[in-house]
Amino acid sequence: MRDFAISPLPRWAERLWAEVGLAVALGLALAVLGPFRTSESDPLQRIGFWIGLSALWFVIVMAIDSLVDRAPFAREIGGFQRLALKVAVAAVPMLVFVMLGVQALFHFTPDWHKLLHLYPRTVLVGAGLTLVSSALFSGPLRTLDRRAVPETPPEPPPPLPQLEAHPLQARLPAHLRGAILCLQTEDHYVRIHTPRGSALILMRMGDAVAAMGGTGMRVHRSWWIAHDAVKSCTRNGRTLRIELANGLVVPVSQPYARTAREALGLA
Repeated sequence: MRDFAISPLPRWAERLWAEVGLAVALGLALAVLGPFRTSESDPLQRIGFWIGLSALWFVIVMAIDSLVDRAPFAREIGGFQRLALKVAVAAVPMLVFVMLGVQALFHFTPDWHKLLHLYPRTVLVGAGLTLVSSALFSGPLRTLDRRAVPETPPEPPPPLPQLEAHPLQARLPAHLRGAILCLQTEDHYVRIHTPRGSALILMRMGDAVAAMGGTGMRVHRSWWIAHDAVKSCTRNGRTLRIELANGLVVPVSQPYARTAREALGLA
């Protein structure tokens, strides 16, 4: 069976889908526990109530994250304080959805007095959801204290060697020519990736790899990468993925895993 490479999702989309899945799991758990007398309601309505509110909480917190992190005073407080601030702020707009959920679940509209009583409960549940999310997805709790370590702009990646004289360069459109970052098989074609984009050429993968010589390595049946293009790599058990200088994430298949680990110093 042919191996297919999956285009990586943006980091914000990965986080969103991960937290949607977490919202479903935590919502089901809360529906089973039935806190705040929700156990007295219909089971299906209770499940929808908790899953819906959990998902909305994570969406609101993602929006609050960017607002709080951009505030000048946020750099002067520690990780736990920022977390508490985000939870307290997110609970305010969340009250609107809690009120609508309570109205749908219990068939009555809470007055302002009862609505004020819902705020600390919203903070309590929201803090629990956020703590679980932080523990699982390296959220605010694992953020370094910005007072102890001042922020510095990331260093630009080292310039990639330009291979204008390489034979594969001549087969690329002029506006895409540059350092070859990686090669990717697509049926009978090879897609050549450069910092300026990518293009397909009619060529066998083996011939393209041979033309590149010792400037890189094969990491997958469908992928060859240049040594100088490697930006970082991540491991999840036996699964290894390599991020290139252009942001492309390349999978490493098992037949090539040992060679790749040795070349990257992960053996």
